[in-house]
Amino acid sequence: MANSAFFGTSDSGAAFFGSSGSGTAIDGRSGSGTGVHGSGVVGVLGEGTPGVQGNGGSTGDGVDGFASNAGRSGVYGSNAGSGAGVFGRGAAGDGVHGETTGANPAAGVKGKTNNTGYGVYGTATGTGGAAIGGDAPNGGKAAHFYGGDVYIDNNLHVTKAITAGTKDFKIDHPLDPANEYLVHASIESSEMVNIYSGNVELDGHGVATITLPAWMEAENADFRYQLTAVGLSQAGLYVAQEVRDHRFVVAGGSPGGKVSWQITGVRRDRWALANPLVVEEKKPANERGLYLHPEAYGLRPEKRIGWSEDPRNPARTAAEPR
Repeated sequence: MANSAFFGTSDSGAAFFGSSGSGTAIDGRSGSGTGVHGSGVVGVLGEGTPGVQGNGGSTGDGVDGFASNAGRSGVYGSNAGSGAGVFGRGAAGDGVHGETTGANPAAGVKGKTNNTGYGVYGTATGTGGAAIGGDAPNGGKAAHFYGGDVYIDNNLHVTKAITAGTKDFKIDHPLDPANEYLVHASIESSEMVNIYSGNVELDGHGVATITLPAWMEAENADFRYQLTAVGLSQAGLYVAQEVRDHRFVVAGGSPGGKVSWQITGVRRDRWALANPLVVEEKKPANERGLYLHPEAYGLRPEKRIGWSEDPRNPARTAAEPR
């Protein structure tokens, strides 16, 4: 092999073997080429603390792995103890960088746990960092989770839309918090609407002015009203003045009567106006004939959108790198 300080081949054993009680068993350095190059079922196998360590200086990669076989990994790390299978540190670049260019669904970086740990775990100790980040500038999926629940034990911030089959809240049941949950679904609509409600006591003339937040008309338009008499019939109730200057007026009720009110406004903030809700949309060509929830139609999982990428797909699992 050209430009190699050492080159060895072996049919079954080790071309080179190094052992050291405290230092470096094999140290490979090259001014412009590869410090250590390995080729085989396992290109380079290292055991120790660390098993393999690479330093790319200011311009190279610490460890660079490539596997041309669809069933193998560019870099594979395993740890039976409490350390890391693969550990990477980057002073200004990526600690670990993984890339896949094959046509078959594969992972640039894949993590797996057979116990109660994490397949992939990220920590950000800086105030401006992100524990896990993703970007798909060409229309792919920045993050995709298949099977199992996703738990977020903190606040979730989303700057664009959330789409889901249901959008619920789930809390410990107020009457039996140790043994039960209470689940509510969100209110759905074909419009982007906000709902506001309250109770008011009418004055001696059966009139009340309800004051709303100062931002009410900047956020909403096309208000709809509901009035409900509480405690006694108030057949003459009506909206005497619609929302204006962040207030509206109720009249026609009984002096001192109680009224529950509700108003609904259609969003007109800049985000809502720039991103109108599309109630009915055609599926793109690559999703036609497929379903978000094929089981609801009595169909097999193969008809699910994204099934070709799903790790539960036997065809994908057979081709996955270890």
